[in-house]
Amino acid sequence: ALKQENATTTAGVAALAQKTADNAEGLYSEGAVTQSDLFDAQLGAFAAKVEAQKAALDLETARIGLAYSIGELQSYIKADGYDAAEVSGDEEDAARAALDKVKD
Repeated sequence: ALKQENATTTAGVAALAQKTADNAEGLYSEGAVTQSDLFDAQLGAFAAKVEAQKAALDLETARIGLAYSIGELQSYIKADGYDAAEVSGDEEDAARAALDKVKD
């Protein structure tokens, strides 16, 4: 629930930051703000988008970890042409190690 809330909140912040950048572009074209102000707004929008994507990735990673922990990973994977039964022991060990790093 916390990761879902974080993803939702950061997406809202990103949308607001984009509106701010759009407004800054309009004000810049009218000569009401400096180019530096415009760049600051654009940078803020970009940073907010990055944070929103990180939060979405964190949420998806948590979902995958949960699916794995309850033995539902096979049904969770939706990639075309992928068969989890074809994963070798070494690949499974590597995946478990990567998941452990994400959990920490």
